[in-house]
Amino acid sequence: MPTVNLITSAASLLSGDLEECQTTDDETCQGGVAAVLALARNHTLNSLNEPEPYTFIQKFDKNSPFVNMHPLQWVVNRLVLREIFQLEVFISTPSLLLQNKVDSEVSQRDISDLQTHGMPFLLTNADVPSSNSWHEYVKASYFDPKTGLAIASLADHGVPMSITAVEAARGFLNYVAKINKENGCFSERNAYQDYLINNPILEIANPSIINNTLANQCWVTVLLFSDIEARYWPFLEAIIKVDHPPNLIVNLEHTYETFNEPQLYEGTSWVASCAMNQDNYCQQRIELTEEGEDGTRQPRIQNVEFIGQELETLSEELKDDQWRQHILQLRPLADAAEQNNPIVGNTAAMPISRIGEYRACESGECPLGSLFTDAIRWFTGTDIGFTSSGGYRGEGWPGGPVRLTDLYASLPFPNTECAGTMSGLSLYKLLNYTTSVATFEGEKTSEGGRLLQVSGMKVTYNTLLNETRLVAVDVWDLDQKEYAPLDPLKLYTFSSDSYVCGAYDPYPDLTGGDFKMAGEVPAVIGENLVQNIVAEYLGSLEEPWDTESRGRLVNNTSIMTPMKLIQDSTSCPQNYVWDPQSQNCFECPSLDNVVFSDQSLSFQANSGVAVVEGGRILMVNREPIDVIVRFKSKPTWFQFTSAATKDVEIDRVDNLPISLPSGDSLVLDFSLMTSLGTGVDRTALGTVSFGVAVGSGFQGCAGKDTTFDVDLRVTPPDNYNYLGNFLYVGVAFATIVFLTSLSFTAFVYINRNTRVIKVMQPMFLVTICWGVAVLGSSMIPLGIDDGMVSESGVEIACMSVPWLLSTGFSLAFSALFSKLWRINKLFNQSSGIQRIVVRGQDVLKPLFILLTINIGLLIAWTVTDPLEWQRFSIDGQEWNTYGQCVGGTASTVFVSLIAAFNFIALVMACVQAYLARNISDEFSESKYIGIAIYGWLQTCLIGVPIIFLIDDGNPTAQYFLQVTMVFVVCMSMVSIIFAPAFVNFKKRSRGNSHRVSVTGIRPTATRVSQSGEFIKQWPNPSCQESADSNPWSRKVQLAVLDSIDERTEEAVEQYHHDRITGNAESKILESAAKNRQKMMENNPVGQKDSSMVENIQNMMAAMEDSSSDED
Repeated sequence: MPTVNLITSAASLLSGDLEECQTTDDETCQGGVAAVLALARNHTLNSLNEPEPYTFIQKFDKNSPFVNMHPLQWVVNRLVLREIFQLEVFISTPSLLLQNKVDSEVSQRDISDLQTHGMPFLLTNADVPSSNSWHEYVKASYFDPKTGLAIASLADHGVPMSITAVEAARGFLNYVAKINKENGCFSERNAYQDYLINNPILEIANPSIINNTLANQCWVTVLLFSDIEARYWPFLEAIIKVDHPPNLIVNLEHTYETFNEPQLYEGTSWVASCAMNQDNYCQQRIELTEEGEDGTRQPRIQNVEFIGQELETLSEELKDDQWRQHILQLRPLADAAEQNNPIVGNTAAMPISRIGEYRACESGECPLGSLFTDAIRWFTGTDIGFTSSGGYRGEGWPGGPVRLTDLYASLPFPNTECAGTMSGLSLYKLLNYTTSVATFEGEKTSEGGRLLQVSGMKVTYNTLLNETRLVAVDVWDLDQKEYAPLDPLKLYTFSSDSYVCGAYDPYPDLTGGDFKMAGEVPAVIGENLVQNIVAEYLGSLEEPWDTESRGRLVNNTSIMTPMKLIQDSTSCPQNYVWDPQSQNCFECPSLDNVVFSDQSLSFQANSGVAVVEGGRILMVNREPIDVIVRFKSKPTWFQFTSAATKDVEIDRVDNLPISLPSGDSLVLDFSLMTSLGTGVDRTALGTVSFGVAVGSGFQGCAGKDTTFDVDLRVTPPDNYNYLGNFLYVGVAFATIVFLTSLSFTAFVYINRNTRVIKVMQPMFLVTICWGVAVLGSSMIPLGIDDGMVSESGVEIACMSVPWLLSTGFSLAFSALFSKLWRINKLFNQSSGIQRIVVRGQDVLKPLFILLTINIGLLIAWTVTDPLEWQRFSIDGQEWNTYGQCVGGTASTVFVSLIAAFNFIALVMACVQAYLARNISDEFSESKYIGIAIYGWLQTCLIGVPIIFLIDDGNPTAQYFLQVTMVFVVCMSMVSIIFAPAFVNFKKRSRGNSHRVSVTGIRPTATRVSQSGEFIKQWPNPSCQESADSNPWSRKVQLAVLDSIDERTEEAVEQYHHDRITGNAESKILESAAKNRQKMMENNPVGQKDSSMVENIQNMMAAMEDSSSDED
């Protein structure tokens, strides 16, 4: 019966420490891979002393001082395992895949030289991407042709790139089964093989064999399991039920009493266990069936025998030549590591921790224990830390630089960090145990090493007390920067080393077995050596680490009352409840997290509405426990309409207990009644209250109330402050303005051929009337609000107001400006009786320019930022609102531009009026324009401030003032223009007097006409100069003053009219010149004779003859 062997090891690469095993005869040459191989050579001999084949699987060494101090560091594994011990594969944890600096941002190691096809990394449950540097150097299976074992390694699932152990193992088993089938290990053949047998003509003379190692051999499958215990049993139950179950399963992480001896599990697979560490030797001796016993070539496992042994001692007969050769080969490598001993930091002088039987750390606080515990706590960032005192040793070191060998000499174990979360009660139990069993003696005792060195807390004990010695525990509060008493219900993060967390019996199982309170997190063991952590910690310090005592472990024999945090059901204080599971009193739930979604609600209703649909509010249970809620009180005007939880519809809320599970919410719908009494504006306040009590399991805990406030304001009917009938004030004003403008327009049209109207220029008078009518029509849209038209209609009315105001003002004042400008051009720029022609298109240009600019600005305003209608509340009363036309920043800019431009137009009209101040009132209205502008100024000075003083909530008063101001401006404008003209017209129409008032001629003395009336003077300076220097003008003046002939008066009057209107033809001037010459020759000044009269009559006749040819 053939027998093969499987040997697994986690031994260190060296035999002994760095400075030990100097020669092969040195007794310190203990353990190491050399010892494992020496045992393997001995234990694989059969009864005939013949060697049996074996497969050796070695675990990667990354924790020993030798590996971490050698110049090659982790790469020295390849040098030792491959070059010295001739191993073909190695196993490790999956974290190795991320340790090369090209694969991780946090790793600084360069382990590229560790990667080799000659000794690949055996890892089955990993999906290594091509981007990872290990992609080509990881094997999912190892086939050893010496033993016929096909081996898969299933390591720590749950790390990056890992896949589940069951999934990976199933793939491996199916792959090996396919190989065995193709190699003819089973009686049945596949379809391809059958086809080749039945068709020999297709046989290939030299078939190619892809893998000579796998060909023509029947393989026995072995699974090596190296994952946490919680995953092992589910894996085992699943893997034995696959199509091709494994032949052997070996647990390398845990040793189970069930499998102390290998056994056939469920009649399917052999199961064995041997937890690998650096101190033990694990061998599985596998007996296989002969090939062909069951009609197939596939071997079966007949039996499995476990062979285990400690590596500390190796008998002399096992130290063969091969072992001695290995020791001699390793010695230079150890020397190289010992010489590569870097300085990692500085400390004060470190006292002796252990020498001979002396154990300083077992007697109380020791500096070495504080250093290691501080470093682990710093590295993990936890609240507290603790480590075992038994492992610390060494003679210390002098103050100053600390080398890596000092740290390994002080703790010569490959412990790594661990961290988790525990409650104050669990910490109390731990400290109470360690202070109770510790001997506090400076000599070696069986229990002395159980004393814990601590960090982040102060532990006070009394060694004179029996049993319970712990009297006080204070924990450092990171927030308050001071020590605070241990809180049994508070959760603390803790750190320690892998030995205390998982192996040091009978400490509580810190990896999860003994934690019971909610929130406690079992410790997770890391992969960083404690010695390296301490080295990194010392390197981070700016000052040397102080070795003085920190008062963390204090023996106070004056306190005789032990600390007692463990309670019973009768010792719970008020508002605490007993928890049988944790055997402790817990504070009753606060129930502060059972709250309403809103703490206050406000509603407003119109008095015309009887019931207000209030809405919905939620009561949310954010406590980790279920609660019971019950309605208690509400205002009389508050009425629940419906209620429901996630799962239950509730018909009535009043006085019904309602169960509200954790995370659930109670939805409450309600309505409000407005019948609250009398009054115009009423407000009611009230509170809705529910009682909240804890559910089952918290008997004796008092409940609390959760409430929300609600206020209801009942307002009068909505008051929109519409203008209503006040609109008719604006309509009436607008009608008056319109009718007045229309009347004056009709008056001008009917009397357009009379001299009075002609000299006032009818075209401009009509334009002024139109402008005033447009200006006055703005009073109608000023009164339009959303009470009479839609909102869009109101916005149209809003924008039409500036259009009408600006356009009407432009029409009126541009016409007035043009009229005055024409008068000034005729009277102030003519000399004597020279002809001045002013055409219609010349005087219309200012009108069109002013009007075009205004319209352009209005169009731009309307397009970019038109006025909008908005409502605003008065004093925050939502029921009492007013509407207003509002615009943005652009509107403000356009208003300013239009106002500025029209003000300039007004100034220009005033300038023209000033220039015409000396022209007769018959042609210029400068005096009346001044009176009107003065009136407008008074109107603005009084009206504009009043508009701003009137409250925005009083649109009626604002509207009345606005339309009044517009009305005053309109009526004053038409009045100052037409009232004088109307008066003059009436005067000229009254009586039969033929007196003519000749203007433009200033005599040297006042003369009287035949009718005895005074003759008005024309104060035109140019005409004055003409009269004084021109004898002809003087003759005419005297003739007129003496009323020589009625026809002469009319001719002179017609002449001046034609001079103004530009209708005198050249023949008039020629005739006048001739007559002028004759008068100058024949008539001295002041002489009255028939010759002069005849000459004037001739001139008048010439002017009359030309009247039919006017322009």
